[in-house]
Amino acid sequence: MFRFPKGEQQRRIILALKSHYDSGEFWVSSARLIAELDLRPNARLRDFFKKSNPPAWGQLLIEKNGMVGFRLG
Repeated sequence: MFRFPKGEQQRRIILALKSHYDSGEFWVSSARLIAELDLRPNARLRDFFKKSNPPAWGQLLIEKNGMVGFRLG
């Protein structure tokens, strides 16, 4: 089970990714997600998950070539 100490922003990111995933879009541009969620333009999504326990970035979420998605497998 993942714990998210930064709460709201982390939940918003995960829910947005799940919404895209449920629509068949398994990878989403980080820039697009940042814009959709109205985060600061220079935000790095992985920074929102720095203090999650266990580490969500790399285990639950991954980023490749500017695209972010769930790690499935």
